[in-house]
Amino acid sequence: QYLGYTVYYPKGSILLYLHRYNPDNNFLYKDTIGTATIKDDNRFFSWKTFFAGGVSTETFIDPKVRMHAGVALVQVRNPLYLVKAKTEYNFNASLGIKYLF
Repeated sequence: QYLGYTVYYPKGSILLYLHRYNPDNNFLYKDTIGTATIKDDNRFFSWKTFFAGGVSTETFIDPKVRMHAGVALVQVRNPLYLVKAKTEYNFNASLGIKYLF
């Protein structure tokens, strides 16, 4: 699930976004192979979930050179797939220059 809003202006663009996703779903699905439905099975309360929010911008320096900068905060819920979930946080900052041949 991704929600982003991009604004374009003459010298570049800026993006604000929110993103939610569950990686490694096969890690949990593998436990269900060959099993019957069990009432009160807690294994599906242990999803690892990422919530990310950030902003990035790209500026055109000249027609062949672009500069990029961005920051994001990521909340990782239940990183170890345990029923008693804990929460961790990550921060990402990026800076880049792109040259178009």
